Amino acid sequence: PLKKEAEVTFIDYGNQDTVPFKDIRPLDPKFRSLPGQAQDARLSFVKLVDPNSEYYSEALDRFKSLAEGRKLIANVDAREGQLLHLRLIDPSDPASASDPTVCINADLVREGLASVDRKGCRYLQSYPVMLKRLQDSVAGAKRDRLGMFELGDVEEDE
Repeated sequence: PLKKEAEVTFIDYGNQDTVPFKDIRPLDPKFRSLPGQAQDARLSFVKLVDPNSEYYSEALDRFKSLAEGRKLIANVDAREGQLLHLRLIDPSDPASASDPTVCINADLVREGLASVDRKGCRYLQSYPVMLKRLQDSVAGAKRDRLGMFELGDVEEDE
């Protein structure tokens, strides 16, 4: 039997899939040698609440609302092999122009939807101003009982 599908590599993310011939269009030759344009990354300094947490879906939804479809500045704070550690900055936020610690990473912590990643972020001590911002964000989330702090201090001993 004649196959009516092709294995394709998407140049935006570098992933592969099988797609019907009817959905394939010729690629402009100038783009044929490009590698995938996306890179593996994680948020610098922070980690979202545990996937088993009742706040996990709220954390994902909030992250999507802050980042998806928006033009953000991704500041590379560290590299771990091919993995980039990014601080996501919203240039439309006037405070970000004068304060480099104003970022989506800290916003998620302030809302109780992420915590400071002391174990997975070995470079944290190299950013004392950012660490102070994150500590203040945690304190604010605890004080206002937001997200994972809704019922009090549940922060893990790290």
